[in-house]
Amino acid sequence: YAVGPEYAHAEARKSPVVDGKVIRNARGKELRYPLILNNDEKEIARKVVLAFGQTLCGFDLLRSEGRSYVCDVNGWSFVKDSHKFWADSANLLRQYCLHAICPHHVERHPQGAPQVPPPNRTIRDSVLQDVVPPRASLQAPTGAEESELLCVIGLTRHGDRTPKQKLKMKTTEPRLLALLGKNKDARAELKIKKIRAMEELTQIVSRLVEEKLRAADPYSDRYEEDLDKLLTVQQVLQSHPFSGINRKVQIKPSKWAAVPEAGSADGGAAPPASREVAVEALFILKWGGELTALGEAQAEYLGAKFRNSLYPGDEVGGGVLRLHSTYRHDLKIYSSDEGRVQTTAAAFTKGFLDLEGALPPILASLVSKDKSATAMLDDTNEQGRLGMDRSKAVISQLLNCPQTTAGAIAAQESSRPPSPSSKQPRGLERGLEHGQIVAQAPSTAAEGGLASDSLLSAWLSENAKAPRQALERLHQLVEELVRELRARSSAGGGASSIGIPRVPSRDVAVSSGKLSSKVAAPARHSAANGETPHLQLGRWAQLHKDLYSSRKDVFDTSKVPDIYDNALYDMVHNEHLGLQALPRLFRASRTLASYVVPQEYGIEPEDKVTVGLQIAWQMLAKLLQDMLAGMDAERHMEERVHELDPSAFTDVKSSSRHVRTRLYFTSESHILSLFNVLRYGHEVLAATQGERASRGVQCIFSDEARVKFEKLDVGYLSHIVFRVLHKKNADPQVPSSYAVQVLVSQGVNQNMSAPSRGGPCQAEWHERPELLPSDMFISSRDDLTLEDVDCFFSYFLRSTPLGQTKAAPQRQSSTPSASSTTLSSALASESSMQARASRARRASGPLVPEGEATPCVVSRRCAGSES
Repeated sequence: YAVGPEYAHAEARKSPVVDGKVIRNARGKELRYPLILNNDEKEIARKVVLAFGQTLCGFDLLRSEGRSYVCDVNGWSFVKDSHKFWADSANLLRQYCLHAICPHHVERHPQGAPQVPPPNRTIRDSVLQDVVPPRASLQAPTGAEESELLCVIGLTRHGDRTPKQKLKMKTTEPRLLALLGKNKDARAELKIKKIRAMEELTQIVSRLVEEKLRAADPYSDRYEEDLDKLLTVQQVLQSHPFSGINRKVQIKPSKWAAVPEAGSADGGAAPPASREVAVEALFILKWGGELTALGEAQAEYLGAKFRNSLYPGDEVGGGVLRLHSTYRHDLKIYSSDEGRVQTTAAAFTKGFLDLEGALPPILASLVSKDKSATAMLDDTNEQGRLGMDRSKAVISQLLNCPQTTAGAIAAQESSRPPSPSSKQPRGLERGLEHGQIVAQAPSTAAEGGLASDSLLSAWLSENAKAPRQALERLHQLVEELVRELRARSSAGGGASSIGIPRVPSRDVAVSSGKLSSKVAAPARHSAANGETPHLQLGRWAQLHKDLYSSRKDVFDTSKVPDIYDNALYDMVHNEHLGLQALPRLFRASRTLASYVVPQEYGIEPEDKVTVGLQIAWQMLAKLLQDMLAGMDAERHMEERVHELDPSAFTDVKSSSRHVRTRLYFTSESHILSLFNVLRYGHEVLAATQGERASRGVQCIFSDEARVKFEKLDVGYLSHIVFRVLHKKNADPQVPSSYAVQVLVSQGVNQNMSAPSRGGPCQAEWHERPELLPSDMFISSRDDLTLEDVDCFFSYFLRSTPLGQTKAAPQRQSSTPSASSTTLSSALASESSMQARASRARRASGPLVPEGEATPCVVSRRCAGSES
């Protein structure tokens, strides 16, 4: 709102396009907040007034990607509800009038009437719908009772999903091979994702199924196997309408033949032209892994939980919503590239900001698509995978040994020669030549042993049995469930049905755009999320086949997490089917998975830290940047796109407050990897370098929290949160002036040992504790400061292979040699904190997503670092 060419008052509001909401005050007027215009916008205001020749002129600006655009000039316009604007414009209009009719009066009386303070006004309370987490207040750290919240950073795993599945079959069917003709290169694989191509494939498969059913020999094993696979493909493709990328097909040619070109000359001296075509191919169908309706509801609930507990405010949810609506909240949300993770981020944001409506607009407008952030949350490099493969090899040796018991692991492992799978591959040797840090395969499994915190260890001690017997029991229970499902499938005609009807891909949990307390129930005898009896049987039959090799007499222990994942899914979503073997199978698989899953990321603490750094070092560096950003006041101000005008008369008490929030959504591998570095980092450092050498790098967790971690079962929506608080009246340039809180939650409980009958289809999900995200608990030391966190993070970041990605700078000549392969030797290679800060500063550049400033890492010395 301009009053002459030298004055402009600006107000902003949240666009109703985001969620359809218009926030109004007590008089029904749209609620807006005054902003400070930048120099370019002030110049725009001056030009608009002069161009239109209008002293009182209102116009609309759009801010986009750092620039401002005039989208509408309203002509005569006036602010509806701003006492400051009334007072300013009254004085300006007085001056304009007096300059025109009585200039000497202005010179004698330059000041106008005093401004009148406005009456008190309050924001309309947010209306929280249906399921609302109770508000919780966090206790301030010691010495920071009088502090101001500066930064909130959260790292969250995706929510409840359907099981990920894959089907492979070799095919010589000409109609399927003809699809490869779309490629110019006959040897290139074909990927089918687009809707039209998927619909064409569905028609081909449906015709093949009909022809198979009319075949002359319906009793041969080959016929039955081919028909089963084609039925599975048909039912997956027809399960629900194609939208997004929830099913993918790959056709990889494996055999080729030369065929004459059409129209080539016959009888000539020159041989006829020919071309190469595929005569056999591997057909791969991938499906599942989609976020369920329950997962969406849980993520939205967790977002509301963040809103009600992590930000200061007297009202329920009022803290973050008031910060956000008054432009004092710098919020950025990042997600990995997986659909279930992106949908989790959108549902969480819906609850976090109390939005309404469907998730796609929220995902499109509020979840960042930055490529560097996506890669940071998605990628697992080769060295990290190699470290996990070595751990899996040790787990397989340990659990497959028939004589192994909980008390005799050390004796058995020390006398057994290493398996070929545990040898270092050539790629690993090349990594060592470049000074990259890699996890060492433990010399004996006894060193890692059976984790004392695992359910498997407790089960072995109680039953005096070997891990091999636990695997045999698991295989037996899977076989029982398969027999039960086969009988159910045969009774329902699922194995021979044609023309499978289209069904919804998942239960509709948010039909009205509001967080619902109920999850829609599937039919009484139908599996949830559109899964047919044939598909459910095929899912478990494949797991039964993959778990045990009778020819080698070996169990594939890498399938234990998959079996647990499937059992958990059916316990939550298909309990209404009354499968008798399922509860026992769930308990058995959970027992084994409690050991296998954590150990896959490293057997020894040193292995866990090394593998964690290899997978999550970029995430570690980005978190440190986020926490340090608030110390650089100039950079902090540059990040603020909108800034509240502190001179305006509003009901905002702390107009200068500015909270930085960064929310990251990713998968289990990145959550566990980062957590292992935070949990075991100080322990490894103390064990390898000694207490005196590690004195400057302190453990960030309290003793009480470390005890709780022993029984922490990481599930869906598990999360780690960092809160940075500035101690009032403390020097903002000193890192010790900032307190840090670290909060940890295991996410959804996943303990389905005594679920309510009927599952979530018959009960309100939010009344079942095992389906709710667990509360966060403060895990950090009470005296933890930003200086401690910076010292801890920087110490391990300087020991990380920064040359693993193209964006990262190469190692300098001071890099440890190939012989320094363990984490301990790498940590000992540099001792100066100055070098650590320099290395972290050089590494920070490419890790910052577009649009974010790069903070300066504080250079200082940690106590005892020279040791």
